[in-house]
Amino acid sequence: MVDSPNNRSGNKEDATTAHLSCIFSKNATKVYYNSPELHKGAYDSTRFYYTIQPFVLDSADNFNDFSWRLKGELVSAGIFPVIKEDLKVMPDYSFGFSTAAPKEGFDFYGTAKYDNKVMLSGNGLQGAGTIKFVKSTSVSKSLLTFLPDSTVGVVSFVNEPVESGIQFPDVKCEEAYLTYIPRKKILKASSMPRSEFEFFNKEANLKGTTIVTPNGMEGNGLMTFKTATIVSTKFKYEHKDIFADTSSFNLRNQSREEGEAPLIFETNNVKSHVSFKERKGEFNSNKGESRVDFPVNQYMCKMDKFTWFMDQEELTMEKQATKDVAINAGVDLLGPNFFSTHPKQDSLQFRAPKAKLDMKAKTIYCNEVEYIDVADARIYPDSMKVNIRKKAKLDQFTNATIIANYITKYHKFTKAVVDITARRAYTGSGEYPYYDRDSILSNVVMNSITLDSTFQTVANGKIEQNAGFKLSPEFDYYGNITVKAASPEILFNGATRINHNCSNFEKNWLAFTSNVDPKNVQIPVSSTMTNLENQAISAGIVWRDAANVDSIALYPTFLSKLVSPTDPIVATSSGFLMYDNSTKEYQIASKEKLINRSAKGNFLSMNTETCALFAEGIINLGMDHGDVTVSTAGMVDYNSNTGEALFNLTAKFDIPIDKSILKNIPEKINLTEGLKPMDFTTNTLKSSITAWGTQAEADKLQENYTLKGEVKNIPNCLESTFTITGIRLNYYSQPKLNNFKGLITTSESAILVNMFDKPVMKYIPFKAFFQQKYSGAGGDWFAFLIDIPGGKDYFFNYSMGKKEGMMDIMTGDTELSTEIAALKEDKRKKKNFTYQIGRGGLKTVFYNLFGN
Repeated sequence: MVDSPNNRSGNKEDATTAHLSCIFSKNATKVYYNSPELHKGAYDSTRFYYTIQPFVLDSADNFNDFSWRLKGELVSAGIFPVIKEDLKVMPDYSFGFSTAAPKEGFDFYGTAKYDNKVMLSGNGLQGAGTIKFVKSTSVSKSLLTFLPDSTVGVVSFVNEPVESGIQFPDVKCEEAYLTYIPRKKILKASSMPRSEFEFFNKEANLKGTTIVTPNGMEGNGLMTFKTATIVSTKFKYEHKDIFADTSSFNLRNQSREEGEAPLIFETNNVKSHVSFKERKGEFNSNKGESRVDFPVNQYMCKMDKFTWFMDQEELTMEKQATKDVAINAGVDLLGPNFFSTHPKQDSLQFRAPKAKLDMKAKTIYCNEVEYIDVADARIYPDSMKVNIRKKAKLDQFTNATIIANYITKYHKFTKAVVDITARRAYTGSGEYPYYDRDSILSNVVMNSITLDSTFQTVANGKIEQNAGFKLSPEFDYYGNITVKAASPEILFNGATRINHNCSNFEKNWLAFTSNVDPKNVQIPVSSTMTNLENQAISAGIVWRDAANVDSIALYPTFLSKLVSPTDPIVATSSGFLMYDNSTKEYQIASKEKLINRSAKGNFLSMNTETCALFAEGIINLGMDHGDVTVSTAGMVDYNSNTGEALFNLTAKFDIPIDKSILKNIPEKINLTEGLKPMDFTTNTLKSSITAWGTQAEADKLQENYTLKGEVKNIPNCLESTFTITGIRLNYYSQPKLNNFKGLITTSESAILVNMFDKPVMKYIPFKAFFQQKYSGAGGDWFAFLIDIPGGKDYFFNYSMGKKEGMMDIMTGDTELSTEIAALKEDKRKKKNFTYQIGRGGLKTVFYNLFGN
């Protein structure tokens, strides 16, 4: 009723009009809270409304807003049971009410209990009270907002622990943002900036969200322990346990020093289980292996199982996959799983199936480390342990083993002390197990084991003279030793001495520098050698050069000191010295000739049982013949017990006589009947051709002569006035003949191979001698006789004064003697050489030498 019909102007004031205007509600009326501005229309008018009973509003123009009441009830979409509370005008001029829960509390969404105050206003349905859900109690710190599908607000949160059945942890939080979702039977509580959840009697905190359900408690966020943190999007909590299928786990650096990282351990994507009952955490990789970082140690590794012992501040790591692969595939197929992240270590890496992190010591203790590859070396730690300190520093290894290089495995070092500083940097010392030919072990101390500029392992040591070290049973050694990983041989820079029982050979230390194969010791020797006192030493047969004629003789040497540095060496060899165990000989030759005796070059041997010397190759008679050259090659046997020297030689006599003078001699000899043709079995022609020329020339000459029975062309290396092979000589001493010392033939014949370029290739009666004189007494003397049956004898006698040489020729070849006699003296002289028809007495002296 707005006004009386008879009071249109509103001027009358009487009993009839005193209460106008009035409102009459004859039916139940509803108040809705579904405005889009209110929680985005969350209060659906079909489920959330207030029903007002019929009412009369008297004097609407002047009633008291805040004392007015309307009877009715609230239907709250199942949040609470129907609340019968008078509707009134709230301070924000909305319709609502404020009431308290009954003593037993309100049923809350049919799944929980709510106690304390409930308010309805323009802000929606709110309250300040307590929500009890499962084992949790949430007490509002400010107004809660009750929505049909959820309740939100700031609360203090407590969860009571349950040990049996469905387990729950003890949890507290002074200030958390609550979200209760009744339809899902979930209560969420999220930490606020100034307050975190306290778990397990304050031993763990959560910055994140807890989720309470009838089936237990879950959560997400960052869990913080005394020394560790775990991050996960889904935690599962039990009475004293935390579980997470996927998480990140970190350990803090508790005693952080300046410049150190805040974390000492961090890993991701691991399945976690932390037990406060067992006081440990277990973490397993979700993809076979997880990357683990150790910022303080500047290392990372790949492991698949971790165990954290929270009270000991230790963490153990294990690579479970290693066991299966090692069994099925072999250890060498497994790769490294520890990697240095230090910028100067070039990703130093190794494999350690097990390890332990000591957070107090800030050290990683790695176990079951078979080896670490550094440059070309494989280093095997003693007890298979590696300790990683701060800043990627590895503890020094003691009693380690080094293999270098790890591909060829040529060399091994034991009892090594090693410092590894990078992937291609290490230093150390140790022992080198040296095994000789007979596998006899000698341990050599290597004072330095390191890398050269090419990152090759190089070890250096020094062997003292009194150490009794042997390269092999036949070679003593002392001096420096160097081992290089790329070479199977060992570099020795020192002195060696041979071991034998031959008293005629003085033993001297030979200085040398060379790589040596312990299984086949070969020492480099040259034609000019010295001992450690820088005195000349020799290997071979030597003439004694002495002013006293009685002292002139051949004597043997084998790394022995020369009596005088001027003593002429007759037979020697250079190249490499080795011991042949099968023949019991020391041998000197080139490496090729030591393998193949028919190869080019000289050969010298000393038999340790007979003490005999044998020489082969170029032989130097050790005599001065001026302008006449006598070149010899072949072999010499020297009996050191008797002093007898047996020569089997091929000799080239280059005499400055006009070729035309002697040109007819080869034909005359070839026409002589009864001369036996040459064979290759008893002479040294073939080896001499190889020595002077090539092996191919020697093979060709033998092939032509053997198959065709003749030789048309002589190799260039044989062209000389006379080439004679099969010359057998022996050392000769004749005191009755003016103390004659020299070499004399022991056979009645030899083979005339050629004269100049004319081949003969026949045995001829032949005798010769070569006198050795003191070098200060003028030149030496030789003579030889070719006595062809039928009167064709040729006697050549050559002697030297101090500078001039004279050759006397006596012959039964009248044509030759007439031609020589007809020549004027200036035609028979060339430089310091003269030849002439000889005197008869010379031939007598020659025969006297042979005792006839």
